[in-house]
Amino acid sequence: MNNKIHQRGQYQAAELLADTGTIYPGMLLEATTTGVKAQSTSVGFFERMFALEDALQGNTVATVYTVSTPVQIAIEVSGNIVLALCKAGYAYTVGEQVFPYGDGTLRPTTGTPKQLVGTVLVATDLSASGAVDTLVPIRLV
Repeated sequence: MNNKIHQRGQYQAAELLADTGTIYPGMLLEATTTGVKAQSTSVGFFERMFALEDALQGNTVATVYTVSTPVQIAIEVSGNIVLALCKAGYAYTVGEQVFPYGDGTLRPTTGTPKQLVGTVLVATDLSASGAVDTLVPIRLV
C-alpha cells in the first residue's frame, strides 16, 4: 500500500485542530467552529476534505490524530485520487460508487442512494468478520 493519502491531482492544503474523537488519515472530514472532525452525516452537502498523514512530524498513514492536535488536510477536487478509509463489512469492486457512512469512512450504497464521493479503483474485500476499516484508492467525483 502507498504511504500517502493524496495520490494524484491538485489540492488545497490546510491545517485545523482535531475537534472531537480520533481522526485517522484517509477520513472524510467536516469543518466545525473549533476545527475539524470525521464527517458525521451520510446525506447532504460535504466538502472533499480528507485527513492526510503528518509526514513533517515523521508520522505515517497509520498515525492517528487526537483531540486538539493539528490535522493536515487536503481539500480535493473532482478527478483526484486519494486513499480513503473504507468501512469494514463490505466488499468493494472496481468502479463501485462509494458514499459517506457518517463516521468519516466510505461505503458502497445500500438502499436509497446517498451523496456520491467517488468510485473504487482497486477491488478490496472487507466483508469478513475480522475485517477492519481500510484505506482504498478512490477517484473523487
